[in-house]
Amino acid sequence: MPTLRTCAPVLSRSLIASLVTVSMLLVFPPPAGANVLPDAVIYFNVKAPDSPDYYCQTTITDCGYMNPSTTLQGPVEFQMFIETYYHPSDPVTEWSVDLTWPDAWTLIGGAFCRDGEGSLDYWGGNPHHLDVSWPCVQRPNPFLALTLVFDVEGYGQLSFAQSPNMTLGCPPNNYTVRPVGGFGEAGAGCNYTNQRCVKFWYECLPGFSQTQIQLTAPEGETAHGQLQFEAWRYFDQECYGFVVHSSEPWATGYLVHADTQFMWNLEMDANATGLSPGDYQCDMQVELPGTDARCVDLMFHVSGPAGVGPPFSNMAAKPYELRLVGSNPSSGPFVFTYEDPASAPVRCGIFAASGRKVAALTEAAARGGLHTLVWNATDASGRHVAPGLYIIRLSHNGRVRSSRVVVVR
Repeated sequence: MPTLRTCAPVLSRSLIASLVTVSMLLVFPPPAGANVLPDAVIYFNVKAPDSPDYYCQTTITDCGYMNPSTTLQGPVEFQMFIETYYHPSDPVTEWSVDLTWPDAWTLIGGAFCRDGEGSLDYWGGNPHHLDVSWPCVQRPNPFLALTLVFDVEGYGQLSFAQSPNMTLGCPPNNYTVRPVGGFGEAGAGCNYTNQRCVKFWYECLPGFSQTQIQLTAPEGETAHGQLQFEAWRYFDQECYGFVVHSSEPWATGYLVHADTQFMWNLEMDANATGLSPGDYQCDMQVELPGTDARCVDLMFHVSGPAGVGPPFSNMAAKPYELRLVGSNPSSGPFVFTYEDPASAPVRCGIFAASGRKVAALTEAAARGGLHTLVWNATDASGRHVAPGLYIIRLSHNGRVRSSRVVVVR
């Protein structure tokens, strides 16, 4: 069980037990063209962890000294700073937010800083609700509000499920604001952000509306696909300089600026020359060099001379791959296969695009070999889920795999 501390003294055992009830900054976007300052901003600083006695000690005095991303895995510390703008003399007294983090990460420690007291629900899946309060006294601006330490496995983000609530000022003249906030990230993967800390604008992060595209072509022919995305800096600055990388030689990609401002088209070609009939997968990465990158999962079905075989029937799973068998998008059920050479416990969850856990899939046998999981597009109560994108995340034998499906009705 992780230990969540105050800086001095450590939380009591009874309070720890009550927890059951208890980068670049990428802000929640204001309307395009809105040229205003937020009431408050939440910054992330991500780094190798200090010892618990030093969780709340920092020399950081402004956002320019913060680093919201790291490629570290294993123990990683996420510091969260709060800075106020319109009324910097009004202290922050309360903060309430739903946090999300990858199911493969394990929370191993943390602290409420600056005499903060609160609770974090770290049981179960996303989101994890956080409440914290502080005495109504003046503090530095920004101030270190909270630090959480995770055992990081693979790439992922610590982020907000929704824009948080915050209370400024002392009673009876206190008031509620909606601060902007983004995410901290750690680990290595196809998606990454590597930007300096900023306050109120995007740094051209590609905003894909979907993360998977499917193409089909007969042997020897080429299929073409297109995916539109938005990328802009705050104050209506356009973005240029993106580069497209493909993880497989049979797939190529390039960008075309769309007619609409801030919109781009990712054009993809999948060439079946030399490929046997079957299903293939490729990561199409759109990168702004030195800044950030986001990936699209390109699924390519190569049919035989007479179109033999249903599209995306999927070959048998290779070791450690979680593969979808059947149509996608679909109204369900969705069938997945994976193969592990060794026996180990299995955890499998279904998550909405927001990070909220929708359902848990279980498997009776955890022995090594080929396995099948089935999701009927229902939530934990057996009700059909709403149409949209869902992520299936499987943790088995120390490895985490994921797949994405789109539910339609």
